Amino acid sequence: MKKSTKLLTAASVIVLGIATVAGTGMANSRWGGHGMQQHGGHGMRMMDRFDSNGDGKVTAEEMSAARDKAMADYDSNKDGKLSIDEFQGLWLEHMRSRMVRAFQHIDSDGDATITQAEMTGLMQRMMSRMDRNNDGAISKDDMRGSGRHHKDGDDHKKRR
Repeated sequence: MKKSTKLLTAASVIVLGIATVAGTGMANSRWGGHGMQQHGGHGMRMMDRFDSNGDGKVTAEEMSAARDKAMADYDSNKDGKLSIDEFQGLWLEHMRSRMVRAFQHIDSDGDATITQAEMTGLMQRMMSRMDRNNDGAISKDDMRGSGRHHKDGDDHKKRR
């Protein structure tokens, strides 16, 4: 493979990765998070991240500029590509806001620490949601259709 083809492929993967990170929400997360759609959606996050001139539109040029900045910021050895270690920095930067939201969700008293009791509460909520047959254990059978049905068998969409 030609060097230019490799660089183009790497750049495409990076843009796809950035767009994916920018566009993903927390809907149906294992930690009980709330979807980004409730807070303006992934489109708004994309606008915040890529609309550099604030005109309410994201152009190919703005996305290219974001890609170029990410490469410049995270390609520590300046070889024109990101290794897994270099990509980790980019990934963590984009995921930090999710981590903070998850932390705040678990920190029920808002004191900026997570206690054993708060973590226990999270685990109990997870067990309650996932143990569909109420046998005190989460099995593969409980996981089938997870997120679509409640314990009583009603379809989630019917409850909305």
